[in-house]
Order: sequence, then C-alpha cells, then structure tokens
Amino acid sequence: MKIKERYIIIFSIIQILITPHIRNDIVRNIFSLFFILSGIMFLLSNKNVRLFKIDKKLLLFILLIIIMIIRGAINGYFEFLTMFLFLSNWTLIPLILIHVFTKNNKQNLRKKKLFLFFNLFGLIIILNILLYFLNIKVHHSLIGAYGNYSNTFAQLFNINIQRTIFYFASGYQSYGMFAGLTSLFFILKVLSNNKIFKMTNLFSFIVILSGIFTIILTDTRGTFFFLLLIVVFSQFKFLRKFKSEYLIIFLPILAVVFLVFYSIALQYFSNIFSQFSRSGTIITGREYIWLKSIEFLFDPKVNQLLGYGYFGQAASGMSYSYSWMFNTWLTDHPEYASVHNFFLQHIYDIGYIGIITLQLVLFKSFKIINSNRDIEYLNIIFYLIIFIVLSGTTDLSINVYNQPVFFVSIVLFVFIFTIKREVKFYV
Repeated sequence: MKIKERYIIIFSIIQILITPHIRNDIVRNIFSLFFILSGIMFLLSNKNVRLFKIDKKLLLFILLIIIMIIRGAINGYFEFLTMFLFLSNWTLIPLILIHVFTKNNKQNLRKKKLFLFFNLFGLIIILNILLYFLNIKVHHSLIGAYGNYSNTFAQLFNINIQRTIFYFASGYQSYGMFAGLTSLFFILKVLSNNKIFKMTNLFSFIVILSGIFTIILTDTRGTFFFLLLIVVFSQFKFLRKFKSEYLIIFLPILAVVFLVFYSIALQYFSNIFSQFSRSGTIITGREYIWLKSIEFLFDPKVNQLLGYGYFGQAASGMSYSYSWMFNTWLTDHPEYASVHNFFLQHIYDIGYIGIITLQLVLFKSFKIINSNRDIEYLNIIFYLIIFIVLSGTTDLSINVYNQPVFFVSIVLFVFIFTIKREVKFYV
C-alpha cells in the first residue's frame, strides 16, 4: 500500500499538534502507532529518493536531539513507551520531510507542499478558536503545570479574563508562539500580493484574525511584540540587501543590547512595565533564571560539551537554584522549569557542540536564502526564522519542549536545505 504525500503531511501534523492532547492514553498511543506505521510505509515506498543528499549540519543537529531524548530516558525522565514514541516522532518526521521536499524538486510543487503545511496549521488555529467559543477548552485544574492567572494583555483593554489554554494546545507560551508564527506567514503572504483584498486571501484573513485572537487569549505579549516588529521591518526592502547570513552573528548582540536597554528602562519606567506583567517586570522574572543559568556555566565541566540530555537544566542540578519560583506551578517537579531561552536551553540539553551546530544550521539557512533571492517566497521563510530566533530569546522556540514551533522549524530547515537550483534568468 502506497501512502500519498498529502496524507503523510496531514498525519505528521496530527501527530505533533493533535495526538498529544488526546486525554485517553490508549487512544493516544493507538494514534501514535498508526503514524509510525504510516511513516515507515511511506519511507519504504519512496526508496528512490536520496535521503542523505542534504547538508550534514542539519542531520547532525537532528541526531543530537535524538541522543538527548535517549539520555533523558536513561536519566529517568521517560518511561520506555514514551521514549519510543518521542524518538519515533523526531526520527521519522525529518526523514519524511526530506522525502516530501526532494521527491520532486520543481519550485512550484515545493511551494505548494510548504503552503499546504501552513494552511493546515491555520486550520488547527481556527479549530481551536471554534472549540473555545463552544466552551470546549482545557480546564486549569487539568493542567498541573499552569496556574490560574489573569490575562494581563486583556486588562489593557479593561477586559478581565484569565489566560486560556486551548483544547489542542501544549501550553500558553508554546501555542501562542505557534499562532504568532502561523499568523506571520499569512500576513507576509497577503502583503506580498499586489491585490490584498482578493477573495483568495479570505482564508488568510481568517487565520490572521484567529491567530491574533489566540495571542491575546494566551496572553503571550512577547509573541505579539515580535510579530509586530517583524511585520514592520519586513516592509523595509533595503534590509534584504544585506548579507542575511551574517544576521545570525548580530542577533545575539542585539539580544544583549535589548537586555541592557531593558535593565535601564525598568529602573525608570517600572510603573509602566508593571501594567504588562504579572510580577512587576516586563519579562516576568526571566532575568533571574538567565543569571543563574549563566553563572552555572562559568564553572566549566566536561558534560557541557554535549550537554546533560533532556531536561538538562534539572539533570545538571542547575535549575534547583530557581525552582522555588515555580513551586505553585510545577508542584511535583519545579526543577523541570526551562531556562526560558532557546540558546541557553540547548547548552544544557545538547551542549556547546549542539548550540554551535544549530548556529551553523541557521547561518547556512540564511546563506541559502540570500543566494536565492529570486525565489520570492523565501523572503517569507527568512522572516519566519528571524521571528523564531527572536521569540526564543525570552522562551523556548527551536526546542523539542515546544513541539509545535520545533516542528515548524524543522519543516523550514529541511525545505531550505533541499533547495535545488533550476536555471536562473536575470533581467
């Protein structure tokens, strides 16, 4: 039996975005096993595709993620079945994506496949909004890791509601970031059209509105800020003339400048910032977590080369220095709380070798985009990756803990790294 590409794409999205939220363990495991069997059948029926004709840096990064998951099981953070399903996901999905994007390398077909992914992402966001209005959402009492907190974003408009966990959502931050990322895709897609108010853009407008509504309900203010920032800067065409691959060098510098500005601004405008926060600081105590995370790294250890595996911050013992901040959230294991920065989290999970590998993947991605500027929709991908990196400065983004955004990141990386140039015409 041969499984068609569009079906395996749908199955992959369901496995990452829908299956984890099925409440019944047996049903959830059956869905997962169905995906694994479907994925294996798809791969076996497409043997003619050259799997490893792709940059080795991306493959190394995926391998390091797989090793991280195995080490997490060894450290006792997973049961065997959970590890098996988790490993299967992140082994099969990159291989499936390589098949999907290399089987037919014509740019128009590849573009249709990529857009199919985002159309399905948009449908999931719309589905969650519909379920919300039907009052079908996750009750706070069912989520031990999340407290019952007021919505600071909504309070700016004198609306008193609590943060919302949508039915098919992994959490406030991760799902809010996913909604922002999907909304950004459709905003840039609409703006790239000469005729914005076309009937074909109706679906895009519905997704954009649903995404923004989701961001407000999940109270993910950072996502909204970065979304607005990217949309504005995307309209300055002169920025695309720079060597985009060197942005990856400047982004960490910009992050440091932001933190310095934040520290100074907080001192003088704390009364204004308190309106945007539940704790009186605009980044809700993250600065303390980052400080403790960096302090720990000043004491060099051999383990820091390859990291400590899944929940590296807990396996290293570092997170116990700030776990008290999460005693009312993660009541069973407050030390599992992340470091709220994708860069630092990877150092603890896959080490300096892992973070250097990821930096090289990002650098190469920007370089490929920069050398293929005539492929118009690559500009959209460029800004999506910038959004993911910036969002990861205050939370997790290209990390398996944030499965929706990690999945989108892998889709984008594989798409970029499998570009095969056709004949180029210059006018």
